[in-house]
Amino acid sequence: MLAALADHVNRPAADRSLAIQIGLAILGGAAGSGLLLVLPAGRFPVVVPVLIGAATALFAAAPRLRGIRVPTAPGLLLASAYGGFFGAALGVILSALLALGPDTDARRVNARKNILASAATLAAVAVFVGRGLVAWPATATMLAGAVAGGWLGGRIGGRVRPAAVRAVVIAGGVTLTVFYAHRFW
Repeated sequence: MLAALADHVNRPAADRSLAIQIGLAILGGAAGSGLLLVLPAGRFPVVVPVLIGAATALFAAAPRLRGIRVPTAPGLLLASAYGGFFGAALGVILSALLALGPDTDARRVNARKNILASAATLAAVAVFVGRGLVAWPATATMLAGAVAGGWLGGRIGGRVRPAAVRAVVIAGGVTLTVFYAHRFW
């Protein structure tokens, strides 16, 4: 009984706000993948470490910034467009954005982030599939890993303390910032 209650408490509310956010994530993901198909190659990756680093810093500072009202819709649309275009560390960027919102539970924020990142990514995938640009053998391998990781993360995430979730997100963001700075700079 307590486990069922704990699982329910850690889930984001399936309300109008979530539906709107999913719509924005889909729109942004499709727009970002469309941009990828029309912009010259090699321009965007240079700013990726800056975006990831800024998102990580914002996520780390979010508890102290919570009183600041940030319009979520434009940020979500831009973050989802980034996800459709490049995708690396989209979770960190979305976590930073959502951490400024009214929900203070890191596990619910993480669950909402996963839903929105999935929506943006699926929209981008639909664009690429529609254009015949998917390498299916590699995609099947990555999909199997993503599904297994998502399932395992969902099973474990609700049982982990919020402070531990925050620490993992921050550590992951710092690691990705350093990795992409080394790779692109």
